[in-house]
Amino acid sequence: MRISLVVLVLALAGLLAVDLEPSAAPRKAEASLPQKATKPAPRIVEVAFVRNGRLIRVERVVPENVAPEVHALRELVQGPTRVERRKGIRTAIPEGARVRSVRADGELWIASLSRSTFGVGAPQTKRTRLLQIAATLTPLGPQAYAVVATEGRLVTTLRLGMRPDDWRAEIGENDYPYLVRGVQLRLWTLGYLERSDVTGTLGYLTEQALLAFQGWEDLDRTGTVTGQTQVARTPVMRTPVMVMSVMVMSVMPTPTATASSCSASNSPSIATPPRSSAAPDRTGSPSWPPCCIA
Repeated sequence: MRISLVVLVLALAGLLAVDLEPSAAPRKAEASLPQKATKPAPRIVEVAFVRNGRLIRVERVVPENVAPEVHALRELVQGPTRVERRKGIRTAIPEGARVRSVRADGELWIASLSRSTFGVGAPQTKRTRLLQIAATLTPLGPQAYAVVATEGRLVTTLRLGMRPDDWRAEIGENDYPYLVRGVQLRLWTLGYLERSDVTGTLGYLTEQALLAFQGWEDLDRTGTVTGQTQVARTPVMRTPVMVMSVMVMSVMPTPTATASSCSASNSPSIATPPRSSAAPDRTGSPSWPPCCIA
């Protein structure tokens, strides 16, 4: 009798344990919510304008399939919007200026604009235009210099992060302007001049550097800033049928020989190709004047 009672108790306990177990029935799969595709954040560039005599940066959204540097300079020459103008934002870039080309080439930005960019205006106004161009290009990459040209002819070379020198332009062939200091700085970046020879004044060493450069590039050797030389030092026009299009310094081995290499004789001689590049001084960080975001 006792055995039967024990068996009955154990049987009841087993049934209770079965009831307490979680159900093995499959649960309905929870409906997964569709995930929204995240759009990439828009690319932003900063364009340098002027307000109350001070540099000011405004933001622009870069369209798809457009290089940031191209869009930045295009927005620069288009000028402030109506809303920005109501806020007192202005530009020194003349109406009608256009961007011909802009690209990075090693440590350089090479930008060519329309001729009207530096056509009219007071020297201080043209200096402000250079400041706006340089300040717009500075945040776009690690480049330390900007070669500025009009219609592919060198106007000047700017050290980014530094204020441009006063506008004291010489008038070259076909009335294309150029700044002597900018020409010398370009010759220095190419290795034809010592940094201490970048003085803003044409002299014997600059003449010899130009002769060496012209000889190396197979140009007419005059020792002056000719139209050919302006184009050759600004590798933005690459028309295959033009002799000058071969003069793309950035693709060639960068020279380093200084003017003294060709000063041993007063008579012009074929310049020896320079061998290596003089390292530009990169000490210090860009120090633009205080700016704000509009």
